[in-house]
Amino acid sequence: YRIMRGFLNQVRAFVANKQFETDFRHTYFALRTGTGLIGLLLPLVLVAWGLCHEVAWDKMTSLSAFYWLSLLPPVDSNALLRNWFVGSLIAVGACLILYRGYGNLENWLLNAAGLAAIVVALNPMPYPPLHEDPLNVHYTAAVIFFLMVGATIWFCADDTLPEDPGTRTRARWIAIYRTFAIAMVAAPLAAFVLVERAQRTIWIEAIGIWVFSSYWFFKTYELSKVSLVEPATGPAPVVRRVNGRLDVRRAQ
Repeated sequence: YRIMRGFLNQVRAFVANKQFETDFRHTYFALRTGTGLIGLLLPLVLVAWGLCHEVAWDKMTSLSAFYWLSLLPPVDSNALLRNWFVGSLIAVGACLILYRGYGNLENWLLNAAGLAAIVVALNPMPYPPLHEDPLNVHYTAAVIFFLMVGATIWFCADDTLPEDPGTRTRARWIAIYRTFAIAMVAAPLAAFVLVERAQRTIWIEAIGIWVFSSYWFFKTYELSKVSLVEPATGPAPVVRRVNGRLDVRRAQ
């Protein structure tokens, strides 16, 4: 009993240690930032690496096509194309699944989006493209990913915003999040109308991913600087659900 009690006291002291709390927050924000960066860089790295290794632009019909473009000669120098595509999607998917939302709805939507991203990575588009099936698992999972992200932004993004009578902070951030949710639909539609048919898909996918990344960065800033649900410094607040709403009690 004394040994167990001593062990529990050590655990409590470790958790109460301010350095541990600081390191924990640094890890949290590093994971959020890393998730956004992977999405931001995914289209840029694929296109840039492909062009540097003489992959023709007209072959870059979609981000998913890079799974097969890695087989173009010289095979060894193009291997990064497939590796980056598959690895990035699995990394983002795993982060979304492991990340815990601030409510059951957000948590389930992000879990579904993360699982869909992993399914996209592990079920490549049919090859050659002339024999594509629009109901293929790959395409279905890709659509589910974007729909789940859009739903998360629309229904859950403002959940952590503080009630601020007399100010317009909450209203401004709600407007920002609504803009991101609309952009998840409007931006790909604009690309569909404005871009040449051969490159429509890659632009639609790239813009959708960039909207997701931008939202993720804005949400990270809001959590740490605006709502202070996850402050970068100082004591952590007590966060709990009261009558279906998030109640944040900041330490005095």
